[in-house]
Amino acid sequence: AFVEILAFEWPLQMFQDLVRAVVDVADAKVVHIQDATDMDVAADVDFWHLLGLLQLLRCANQLPAQEQRFGELTRRGCRVPESDFVLGGIDKCDAQADWLRWKTGAGSAAPEQLVLKDKFQVGPGFTAFLAHGSLVPPSFRQRCLDADLDELISRSKPLHCAVPRSPARKLRVAAVTGLLAAKGRLLVAHFVRERGRGAGVAREFLAKAAEVLMTARSGASMEEGQPLWDYEAESRTFWFAELPPSKSRRRLFEACGVLLAQALVTGTRLQVSFPPVLYSLLLRHLGASAPEPGLEELAMVRPCLAKGLQQLLEYQGPDAGEADPGSGDPSSRSSPSLGR
Repeated sequence: AFVEILAFEWPLQMFQDLVRAVVDVADAKVVHIQDATDMDVAADVDFWHLLGLLQLLRCANQLPAQEQRFGELTRRGCRVPESDFVLGGIDKCDAQADWLRWKTGAGSAAPEQLVLKDKFQVGPGFTAFLAHGSLVPPSFRQRCLDADLDELISRSKPLHCAVPRSPARKLRVAAVTGLLAAKGRLLVAHFVRERGRGAGVAREFLAKAAEVLMTARSGASMEEGQPLWDYEAESRTFWFAELPPSKSRRRLFEACGVLLAQALVTGTRLQVSFPPVLYSLLLRHLGASAPEPGLEELAMVRPCLAKGLQQLLEYQGPDAGEADPGSGDPSSRSSPSLGR
């Protein structure tokens, strides 16, 4: 009831002021936490209750985007930007210590679910910054990711392989095979009949592998037919082409996922971008807290389609079935296409 009142009854300015006040207090408190040195951050129960309140406010912020109210054509969207909830002071804490705390005490329930229970208790699954991913600065999450990758690599030996530099067809086949074999391991590739070895050559291979994988097609040897990826020039991002599924395409898409992981491990910058909604879908698949895709996310993937749907939602003319195509009213002539 408290969350619904904040979401639908409180004036927007009051809600913004409350969010800002709680974030400022939490930020000021976290700055004084010397994690992994002379203070155990998990033992500061008052601080975690404060984060619990912030999670309640975030639930209220998201509720208008999740529920469609009676008499409203569309959902309202979040009350304030999600970035308003980020605690910048967390960046000064020890990322590796928090990653270890999160790894050993991670619970099955998300923080926003825990705070909505009748009896809220601060437990191991709640007392890690990473458990509150939406409140954590991206740079802190990146440092935690580095710690996670280092731990993963240390458990296995690198996989060495030789790949042809050309033609593109042979490089593509070798890249898919090598990347799929390297899941969970560091891939160290070098080119056939070339003396070059080391991290630089491995990064060059990842860059060339990205080129041939993102230009693959649906036909024989993935050289002919329709492209497997749609490129959106406006946002400069790739998305999956609408093609029937097949085993070879599934292997290629899986290899692209491994390629992105290898690029993270080695610090390789790839000339490949995907819309943020892809990572939201991956997080939802893993059971993490991520917003449900909507019209805004569709606009990142299919801008023209999203624009048409938005125009349809905003259309105030006569119903498509009632409009007279022969009339002189411009809105009457446009309504059939909008209706379709």
